[in-house]
Amino acid sequence: MTQFSITKSKIIFSLIAFYFIFLNFAPITQAAGLVSCSGVNCTFCDLLKTSSNVFDFAVKIVMSLVVIMIIYGGFVIMTAGDSVDKVAQGRKIIQSSIIGVVIVLGAWLIISQILAAIAEPGYKFKPSEIFSSKWGCQK
Repeated sequence: MTQFSITKSKIIFSLIAFYFIFLNFAPITQAAGLVSCSGVNCTFCDLLKTSSNVFDFAVKIVMSLVVIMIIYGGFVIMTAGDSVDKVAQGRKIIQSSIIGVVIVLGAWLIISQILAAIAEPGYKFKPSEIFSSKWGCQK
């Protein structure tokens, strides 16, 4: 009986996780294209914008996966019962997910600032515009 309820719980959790995956991925993949130019008339500015779009897309995917991993870690903790090892495993999953988010967001911040500095000569870091990827290129 216990084995059946654990299997049933895993199935329900999997269905909920897939729902959130498709809920998050559909708007992302349908967003205005990743490539900012078409044809053979691409400039260096278009290359920078495309690389920024691809990196932003990857960050959105990673953030969706982190949410799923945190939910999974919480699920492991909730179903641990008296098992101290399972609680520790769930905490480690959540902790690793949060460390991963910090690393990914740090990399995103560094790369977006480097791309903005390359795209705009005389670029100055403005903390109020950290989350804005609206920078212009000098063509």
